[in-house]
Amino acid sequence: MTENPMSIFGGAPDLDAYKAPAVTTRDKRVCICGHPASAHATQNPNASIADAWKRMKRDKCKTGKTTCPCDGFIEILESEKMNHFVFRTTTGGQNGHALYRGVAKALSEGKTVTWTNANALQCLICSRTEPPLYIAAMTLGGRVSEEPQPKNVFLCEQHYVDQGGTTV
Repeated sequence: MTENPMSIFGGAPDLDAYKAPAVTTRDKRVCICGHPASAHATQNPNASIADAWKRMKRDKCKTGKTTCPCDGFIEILESEKMNHFVFRTTTGGQNGHALYRGVAKALSEGKTVTWTNANALQCLICSRTEPPLYIAAMTLGGRVSEEPQPKNVFLCEQHYVDQGGTTV
């Protein structure tokens, strides 16, 4: 037998063509719905929430076995670990929103979370930017919901309560 196992094929191929591709960095962006960019079919970084709603067609967000009714990708933050952003929006006010839960989980494990879209970090109704801002899933009728909805927005405390949200 020969020393080179490839000699059986009649010569040496270009082995560089068979090397594993360079490791690519994972997309670290998270949508305002609370799910990774990779869960969305289309992406629109740095859109204001109002602009994104006007331009986007229905874009189902799929994370794991769950389908989120998010209208489309609106980048809101970056995180070094994406597996924290797989929660479903559930009951319990702001604390039940997938984005809130993902940020809390990442920070509880010492991971970095960086807000990237200043256009979206304001009350949708009055444009207030000072904390506290409440993340809310909103029905198409403009009411805060405890279930996943097509629209996810930030509201100041007054408008969050006015639209049916609970702050406790």
